[in-house]
Amino acid sequence: MLGAKISEDKAFPAKLKGIAIGNGFMNVKMLTNSLILWSNYHGRFSLDLYNIDPYNYYEDCYAGSLITYFGKPRRESYLNWKAAKDATYHNTADLMNRDSTDPLWGYPCFQEDYVAGYFNKPEVQDAFHIDPAWRQANLTFADCNNNLYNNYKLTYDDMQPYFETMIKNLADFHILIYNGDVDTVCNFLGDARFIDKVASANGFTHGDRQRWNFRRQLAGFYQRYTRAANNFVIDVLTVKGAGHMVPLDRPGPSLQMITNFLKNNDYNIGNSIDATAQPQPLLNIGTTTGKSGATLSAFSFVLSSAIFVLFLQI
Repeated sequence: MLGAKISEDKAFPAKLKGIAIGNGFMNVKMLTNSLILWSNYHGRFSLDLYNIDPYNYYEDCYAGSLITYFGKPRRESYLNWKAAKDATYHNTADLMNRDSTDPLWGYPCFQEDYVAGYFNKPEVQDAFHIDPAWRQANLTFADCNNNLYNNYKLTYDDMQPYFETMIKNLADFHILIYNGDVDTVCNFLGDARFIDKVASANGFTHGDRQRWNFRRQLAGFYQRYTRAANNFVIDVLTVKGAGHMVPLDRPGPSLQMITNFLKNNDYNIGNSIDATAQPQPLLNIGTTTGKSGATLSAFSFVLSSAIFVLFLQI
């Protein structure tokens, strides 16, 4: 929608040359119908299994989340660690599942607990100038507001008119549509069908579906749609083994993908990134805040996680 609005504003100073959409919510009907095929292929036999974690069907978790009301129940039925559930906070290392296939040491599971714990500290809420009346009502921070979500009335259920606005107004333009292939909230089949429908209605041709690799291993598949009249290109790409949060689940392939998109390179090119890059040291900056005189330690991993969660849950 933002891309369409920019394409209509001739006075906009930026020269928009492309956009990337990850796990897009672009057509409700297609996403819903295609989920049946996805679920059948993956052997999802019951509604109970479906409700475990729709954001990443293959994600392994170590214990229940402290955030219990935000609509993403974890695999607690498979975990029988009572001590972990009884403790408000615990040492994650003690809960390590040695048989897990999770490559991220449980980060997708405990990151939300840490972010919630951080933003529910009184000194942090003072630093962010949270309304005292809100705090006095015993409300707490969570990454998703269920009351708002459950009462939201869907206004836009089909993004095709906005794509067609961009196709009409822009030339020499490149769109990347990428999906984690184990996300069932915005599954790759629904988005692929949507783009195929848009392309068919607007004079695009398409090439063969091809594989792309990361470190000489299969990273997913992509297919390119091209409209010669104004050199408009749409790539539909999957990231193997990634769920709803593609960069979190597959950071290396994601970096290669987005770097090659920005440089207009083949997605297989791997020498454009440093696959062994090391993170910068954590920040620990003391800041005096407000009348309370509280000190806020701005740890980069907490802030980054918070921004990541809040942005991607919109």
